[in-house]
Parts: sequence; structure tokens; C-alpha cells
Amino acid sequence: MTFVDIEVPIFGFFNNWLYTQQIVSEEGTRLQLIEYAKLWSLARRFFMPELQAVLLKELKKTSPSSDVGSGSTLKDFQEYVYLIADQRDDSDLKSLAIKKTLSFVNQNNFNEVMSDFPAGMLPDFTKALLEDRTKLRGWELGLGIEGVVRKTKAVESLVDSSDLTPQSKRYVSGAMLFKDRQQK
Repeated sequence: MTFVDIEVPIFGFFNNWLYTQQIVSEEGTRLQLIEYAKLWSLARRFFMPELQAVLLKELKKTSPSSDVGSGSTLKDFQEYVYLIADQRDDSDLKSLAIKKTLSFVNQNNFNEVMSDFPAGMLPDFTKALLEDRTKLRGWELGLGIEGVVRKTKAVESLVDSSDLTPQSKRYVSGAMLFKDRQQK
């Protein structure tokens, strides 16, 4: 039996896990992000949900490499997940790629990251950003995204300018938004 689409090292990690229940490199070290992702795909292919669960935990703990030549950067992970590995909409890998991207992106790299998404990732990323905004104060008042941001900033500015303790500021802030909700 041959598997022409499975890289030899990935199958080696899989074989090692079958015998030892350990997921390590030949040197006994942790795998890189992309290696965990490829092994996760192999476990899914062989219908091994227990191994997938273990690998998902490892994937969550593993940071992308900053070494562009490593083949395990955030961009490599995004491309593997969105272009090669998993085309299902409810994929654990897709969800993880979005979370890792959200934790990586900042004001210094935002434009670069946004312009370099693999096909199909931008809608998922946008949805994740919007879902985060709907947790902000004001959403339950029926305000749109811009209104939520304005309302949150206005309340925070008002409360921050007071001489209240941090605990009192949180209470007053919540009470002001609750009052708005009651008036609606």
C-alpha cells in the first residue's frame, strides 16, 4: 500500500504515535505547527477522532514560526488549512487558523496580513471580527457596529474621567448601559 499524497515525515509521526502514543519528532522534540496540522488531516482521513483531539490541543499550544524558510509560518498554516487540508465550513483547523490570525494581527501588520489571505479565509476572518464586536456594550441596544464602538467609547470616556475606583467605574459603566437598554 502506498500513500503518494502523505509526506514521509508526517507518516513517520503517525507511525510513532501508533506504537508509543507520543507525538514527537525524530529528535524527541515538539512538532512545528504545520506538521501538527498535516498529522491532524491524516488522523481525520483514517477516522481517528482521539488522535485528532490530541493534535488539536497541540495545535492550540503551538505558535507559528517567524522563520519564513521553515514552512511553518502563520501564512503557511493558513494556506495549508484553506487551500489544501479541509474544505468543510465547520473545520476545527479553519477555526484555529482564524484564532491564530486574530491573535497575531496588530496595527503594525494589519494591512500586510489582510492583503495576503488565502482564498476563502477573508469571509471567515470578517465574521470572527464581527462576532467579537457583537459582544461589546451597545449591541444588545440594537446599535450597529459603528454605534457599538461609539457607545462603548462614550461610556468609557465618561466613566474614566471620574474619580471613582476601578470597581465603581465598572459598576457605573454597566448601570449606564443597562439604563439605556431600559429606555429602549
